[in-house]
Amino acid sequence: HLTSLDLGRHLLSGPIPRSLGDLIQLRTLKWTQPSVTGPLPVELGNLVNLRELHLSHTLLDCTIPDSFGNLINLEVLDMSNASLTGCIPESLGNLENLIKLNLQRNKLSGTLPDMFGGMTKLQTLLLGSNHLEGPIPESLGRCTQLTNLWYGWNKFSGPIPDSIFRLPLVQNATFAGNLIVSKSPPNCDASSDDAGASFDLTPLKVALNEIEELSNLASLNLGSNQISGAIPCSITSLVNLSNLHLEHNGLGGRLPTEIGLLNSLEFLNLSHNRFCGGIPDSVRSLERLRVLDLSHNQLSGEIPPGIFNLSNLTRLQLSNNGLGGPMHPDLGVLTNLNRLDLSHNQLTGTVPEGFLPQGLNVLILNHNLLSGPLPKFGEWKYVVILHLDHNQFSGQIPTHTGDLKLLKSLNLSHNRLSGPLPASMSRYKSIESLDLSNNGFVGTLPCDLLKNMTEIKKLDLSNNQFSGLVHDIQDRCSTLELLDLSGNHFLGDLPERFRKQSADRPVIPIRWDPETGSQPSDGSW
Repeated sequence: HLTSLDLGRHLLSGPIPRSLGDLIQLRTLKWTQPSVTGPLPVELGNLVNLRELHLSHTLLDCTIPDSFGNLINLEVLDMSNASLTGCIPESLGNLENLIKLNLQRNKLSGTLPDMFGGMTKLQTLLLGSNHLEGPIPESLGRCTQLTNLWYGWNKFSGPIPDSIFRLPLVQNATFAGNLIVSKSPPNCDASSDDAGASFDLTPLKVALNEIEELSNLASLNLGSNQISGAIPCSITSLVNLSNLHLEHNGLGGRLPTEIGLLNSLEFLNLSHNRFCGGIPDSVRSLERLRVLDLSHNQLSGEIPPGIFNLSNLTRLQLSNNGLGGPMHPDLGVLTNLNRLDLSHNQLTGTVPEGFLPQGLNVLILNHNLLSGPLPKFGEWKYVVILHLDHNQFSGQIPTHTGDLKLLKSLNLSHNRLSGPLPASMSRYKSIESLDLSNNGFVGTLPCDLLKNMTEIKKLDLSNNQFSGLVHDIQDRCSTLELLDLSGNHFLGDLPERFRKQSADRPVIPIRWDPETGSQPSDGSW
């Protein structure tokens, strides 16, 4: 008798045949191919000896039949990425031997049945990236063996049931991308369409106080919900937490000093909230931290020296706050750092010599109050994005900047820079966007500046004191999508190919106010 059938290695296509339901001794059925289509035969419910059913990465585009509730010996049901539609049938609650249920990344809709009361063996429940809505069932709290729970990116609303926070073995829990709150506000009808719209529910305080018993929790993602209030000190009971995502909520107040006790953290994302006050120096204790994102808050004060103790840090994002003070020279000790974003703050002073590791890929310092000469960014040989615009830098571009072979975007606009451009800039072979606008640069462009820029798409030299023939510039730029030469002293006419559209080249946006020569009358630039 056939007990295992794997059709995933065969180039079969079309709907699943009903005759598969006759193989009643089957224990494992795998058919994971995008050429497999629906509907799901009701007859599959006859396979009562089935232990594993894998129909992921298919194009079923159908509903789950009620007959699947007959598969009472099933331990693994994986129909992820299968274009499933409709509601999850309540009959799945009969699958009391189920260990793993994976229905993520489908088009399932409707409310989730309160069907988990008998699923006491369930360890993994993945329902993310569907269109499920309504409350999270209370019966889920009876699945005491759960270790992985993903409800993210649906339309679930209302509170997370208290019982879920008492599950003893949960290691990964994601509720991000829903409309989760904690408790209905006093005198509020939770069933009304605008319930809680004008209330501060402070749900995080309730929620995290309730999950403090989950000492095994390794990952918690509550991002992109409607959570408000402050982070309670009791969060420090989650001593095994390595990932904490609370971004895109309405959280506020000061960051608790006790956050430094979460010394297993590797990823901490609290961005896009309303946190205020200073960054606690206790972050120095998060020695395993690799990613710290506190951007888009209302933080103030200086960057604490404790951050420079985080030697494993690869990404530091503190942009869009009110941080002030000078750039700290000890940033250079973060030798693993590859992305630093301190933009849209109030940082002052000069950029210290050698303040950054040479392995940096992304440096974004725009919209601050930085002044003095530009840093010697030619030393950062691996930099891909370098944005220093909207500051108060002065002087000339450092002479030796030509080793930036990986550079794709350079923005030095809206500063007080002057002098000619160094010839070494002509070696930016990979650059796609170059913005030097609104400075005081003078002279002609280096003769080979654009010769090697074979990938250039945006070139903005506006509002400087450049001079020379515009034809020499244009004739070398075959990949341009945007060009702005206005506010300079360029001479000459644009080549014909930049003024007329062709089948393989649309007219690019061009701004140019020549001192001599005639502008085209067709209005294309």
